[in-house]
Amino acid sequence: MKLSKIVKRLFTTIIVLLILIIGAAIAIPYFFKDEILEKIKQEANATLHAKVDFEEVNLSLFRSFPDFSFEMKNLKMEGVDAFEGVTLVEAEDIDFTLDLMSVIKSDRPIEIQSVTLTKPNVNIIVLKNGVANYDIVKPSEAISTDSEDVGEYDFLIQLKKYTIEDGNFVYDDRAGNIFLELKNLNHTGKGDFTEDVFDLVTKTSISALTAKSGGITYLKKANANLDATFNVDMVNSKYTLADNDLKINAMNLLADGWVQLEDHDDLKIDFTFEAPKNDFKNLLSLIPSAFTQDFSDVKTGGQMAFNGFVKGTYNGEKEQLPAFKIDLDVSNGSFQYPDLPMGVNNIFTKVKIESPSSNLDKMKIDIPNFKLALGGKPFEGRFKLRTPISDPDLDTKVKGTIDLADINKAFPLDGVTQLSGVIDADVVAKTRLSTIEKGDYESANISGEASIKNL
Repeated sequence: MKLSKIVKRLFTTIIVLLILIIGAAIAIPYFFKDEILEKIKQEANATLHAKVDFEEVNLSLFRSFPDFSFEMKNLKMEGVDAFEGVTLVEAEDIDFTLDLMSVIKSDRPIEIQSVTLTKPNVNIIVLKNGVANYDIVKPSEAISTDSEDVGEYDFLIQLKKYTIEDGNFVYDDRAGNIFLELKNLNHTGKGDFTEDVFDLVTKTSISALTAKSGGITYLKKANANLDATFNVDMVNSKYTLADNDLKINAMNLLADGWVQLEDHDDLKIDFTFEAPKNDFKNLLSLIPSAFTQDFSDVKTGGQMAFNGFVKGTYNGEKEQLPAFKIDLDVSNGSFQYPDLPMGVNNIFTKVKIESPSSNLDKMKIDIPNFKLALGGKPFEGRFKLRTPISDPDLDTKVKGTIDLADINKAFPLDGVTQLSGVIDADVVAKTRLSTIEKGDYESANISGEASIKNL
């Protein structure tokens, strides 16, 4: 046979094979679309105590060949009972990569190898009685084994990668009085979830992070970026921070430690943290409203040191909190915003906040000294607080003058058009709140003078 004929036949054979492969890649998804869709609906109805709905699904072998791609459009999951009408999760698009043979063969579970969520909105709520809207998985004894309800297939998580694109997340714990909001969340995680112990490499960015606890706003729409590697122990539900780089606004933080999930919804925590850079500007960026669009142009000076730890058990239902400690030292701090006529300088302070247990009444706040100068007017003092919950025991001293109009000239305040008034104080107070409430002013150790003009 001539060489040209051999080449021609070989080329023809390759073309036919390619056509068959491409044809199969196009046809297989349509053959199994209804079957997979029915499996998912059956599994959701059988195992979840919630309302689950989605508009359509798309199947493809091209996007993840040789694996199988399953795309779900406009997913929405709503609560029932106490959370009737409350959306737990909604997403514009959820894309699963599935092992092809696990889809084709009916005698094995469908293996999920990767997940991508596009524009998800997650709304987690914990009521004051501890009931949470995310607790939607039915107990095993409540799941029917009737084939009409469950079907003969289940799902096996074999993740190698997961991705969240442009997501929003709210955690509203009304039992623990904690509120977190994450806007424009982008997150990726890579690791072999098929192993009992493995390293999970993550990358996270958040354009607006808000954190509140006990009525105090600690972060307000802060930028956050975290690159972290966790050692994951699936058997013991323990996650150890192996390597990390966290940046919140201009503040870099390093952390070391672990968290572990235990029975009865207990979350054990053992973390230490510190700021490796000691510029005062980094600390200023964390103050709500301080991190403006022109923050890079803010003139600052001074040094700071910041560190602490969180250790113990958290359980919102039991109102159990871990112990924590925060140490802050600011020396010769100053700042002036480019569009404001006045600055603040001569900032000195030492702050120590320590809570040894879940009992916040044992928390101690010590500020042995603080001082600053606003518009050339000095203001200084000290502050000590004990038993803040049962009967606040206060030991404080303040001395100096603050012209409230100067605050507008030195610091950006959202939603505040103008402050006015002059506060003069030279006061020492050492007393308990109960003493004041009983009207026993003779026992209250309060002395000095204070005046407020044109407030």
